Amino acid sequence: MPPDAVLFDLDGTLVDREPLMTEAVIRVTAELGIDLRSGTAESWVGSAWPDFHAGLGVQDQTGLDLTAFLERIQATAALLIDDGFPIRVLPGGADLVHRLRVRGVPVGVVTGSMRGEATDALAGLGVLDVLDLLLTAEDYRPGKPHPACYLLAAERLEVPPDRCVAIEDSTVGVASAVAAGMWTVGVEAANAEPGHAAHQRLDDAHVVVPTLELLTDELLEPWGSGR
Repeated sequence: MPPDAVLFDLDGTLVDREPLMTEAVIRVTAELGIDLRSGTAESWVGSAWPDFHAGLGVQDQTGLDLTAFLERIQATAALLIDDGFPIRVLPGGADLVHRLRVRGVPVGVVTGSMRGEATDALAGLGVLDVLDLLLTAEDYRPGKPHPACYLLAAERLEVPPDRCVAIEDSTVGVASAVAAGMWTVGVEAANAEPGHAAHQRLDDAHVVVPTLELLTDELLEPWGSGR
């Protein structure tokens, strides 16, 4: 029996923009004179922008509100892309989204990215128009690892959380989905090596796969095996 809905994270799950955004954050905070200790940017992988902005104390230190801070980061990221900074499309993600929709399974994306950057990335993947739901950082608080975003997604799709599958790449994302009561799949395609500041621990996921290409229907349908 298929799940009632499948919910994907975006960055690190469908596309790998995290190295790009980490570099943009490092450059912008350096320009602003914010003390970003080694590994700090990477340690926020999977978190929503409002939480990152508040956690760094950006407004207190610089007077920049969230919108102005993100404008600086997005402008820097755009310059990095123009200079050839790579963005990886992660294997199997777009195909899995389309496969689920053909089967009639509702599909959503639940991300800590802002709506503009999320829609651009999803349009580039060719999946934006087939999604049943897109939740971005503007839609919920607090961010991951709190379960609010996944509980809201289940509510919007009118399905029980424990009948949803969530697919995540980060420690905080896995924690969020598990806390919401969802069958949680960790994907390692974009994960850093153990010992690196950006390495994500996915042990709490119910299933971990190297790439979404290897995520079989059986792994997406735990209820069929007696769950």
